[in-house]
Amino acid sequence: AQFVVRNLEDDVHARLHELAREHGLSMEEFVREALRSIALDDGPAKP
Repeated sequence: AQFVVRNLEDDVHARLHELAREHGLSMEEFVREALRSIALDDGPAKP
């Protein structure tokens, strides 16, 4: 499946890119892993 995220803030995009680079992943792979983790685990942390 594919989807597009529109109107993502520049600072969010930059941070995702930075995190991906820190983990040695492409941004696509990093976001895919993050979404997989959220969907298959308990979801995002609750405050």
